[in-house]
Amino acid sequence: MIKRFFVTLAFSIVVVVLIAAVSSAILMQLGWRMGNVVSGSMEPTVGVGSMVLTRPTSVSAIEEGDIIAFKSEDNGDSMVIHRVVDISYTAKVAQFRTKGDANIHEDRQLVPADSIEGRVILCVPRAGNVVTFLGSPQGIGLMLIVPVALLTYGIFRGGRRDPADKEMAE
Repeated sequence: MIKRFFVTLAFSIVVVVLIAAVSSAILMQLGWRMGNVVSGSMEPTVGVGSMVLTRPTSVSAIEEGDIIAFKSEDNGDSMVIHRVVDISYTAKVAQFRTKGDANIHEDRQLVPADSIEGRVILCVPRAGNVVTFLGSPQGIGLMLIVPVALLTYGIFRGGRRDPADKEMAE
C-alpha cells in the first residue's frame, strides 16, 4: 500500500511537469507568452512575483483599460506590463498611452503598435516566483530528485511490511 502511494505520487509529479512543459511549448508556438512580474508598477492588480499570460491581440482590439505587454526602449527592450489609458492615431497608426496602476504619472513615451506583444489575459499571484525557481538549476534538480527519491523509497519500503498495513488487512 505504501509502495503504491509513493510510486503513484512520483508518477503524478512527472505527469504534471510533462503536461506543463508541453502546454507551454504549444502556447509559445501560438504566440502566447508567460512572464514573471519583477516590479510593483501594476500593484495591486498585478503583484511582484506574479506570472502573467499574454495572448497576441490585434491592435484594433485593444481598448482603454486593457492591460498590455509591450517592449519598451526606455527599459532596454525589456517587457513592460501596463494599462492603456489613452489611444491616439497618427496617420491611421495607433499609439498607446500607458500607465502602471501604482505609478503617479503616465509613461513618458507613447507605445507604438509594433511594440505590443499582446494583452494580459491571466495573472496568477506568486506563480512567477515558483516558475522562476523551477527553471533554475536548483529547481530542475529538485524536479528530478524528488520523483526518483519517492520511487526509490516506495520500491525499497514496499518490500517490508508495515504493522499498520497488517492491522488494516485484518
